[in-house]
Amino acid sequence: MFNSDTYVVGQFATGSIRHQLVTGISLTRQESGFSGFSGQAAPIDLFNPVYGQPLGDVTFEYNIPGSMTHWAFTCKTRSPWLKI
Repeated sequence: MFNSDTYVVGQFATGSIRHQLVTGISLTRQESGFSGFSGQAAPIDLFNPVYGQPLGDVTFEYNIPGSMTHWAFTCKTRSPWLKI
């Protein structure tokens, strides 16, 4: 997984009102995937199980690669007189 956040904060005034401008970019990238197989197993007796029996032939095999990329751009103003 990769994540990067970069922001710049600038200050300016419009008349007597001061502002802060926050501008930034965020990038997240994640690689993931799923793989596996299926097949038949030997029947098992619940009251007298026999362990170590061989598995049957593989009937289905899959490998599903996947990735996600997320970009976000931010641009907003903040007035210092507003206290939260």
